[in-house]
Amino acid sequence: MADGPSLVVDNTMGASLIGVMCAAVLYGVSCVQTWYYFDKYRKVDVWYIKTLVGCIWIFDSVHQGLISHTVYIYVITNYNNPAMLGVMVWSILLEVLFNGFIGLLVQGFLTLRVWRLSGHNIPLMVLTVGLVLAEFGCSVAFTIQSMKLVTWVQLTELKAKQISRSDTP
Repeated sequence: MADGPSLVVDNTMGASLIGVMCAAVLYGVSCVQTWYYFDKYRKVDVWYIKTLVGCIWIFDSVHQGLISHTVYIYVITNYNNPAMLGVMVWSILLEVLFNGFIGLLVQGFLTLRVWRLSGHNIPLMVLTVGLVLAEFGCSVAFTIQSMKLVTWVQLTELKAKQISRSDTP
């Protein structure tokens, strides 16, 4: 018989582990696409497109490292330590910032394409750029505010405060 009650983490850490494994597969696809791009188009595309692809790959690599670190800390380093499940690891919070960087670069590039294809439609550009910058600003603000927190409960309280602020007139 077991010495004490067993801890079931299938629906939390098990799901996180599966998510990181799926993300690793998609990261592998991203690496192959990046390699293929530089192999096929390095002499054809302009420098800023090559820089964009390289930066996105770097940020994607950092993102994969951060989420892998988070799951490693919870599943391996703190194995059988249920108290640690209530504490946030810094890497899961910093991951949001790198997601924001990736979104800024990709959506910024798409905004440039819309600008060209729309015949330089200024109102459309103002709206699109505003939305892209607002999303990035939210990622930065969330990261700054959440880095001060320690537990998942505090993060839930921060989320409730943010929702109540956005609901007030």
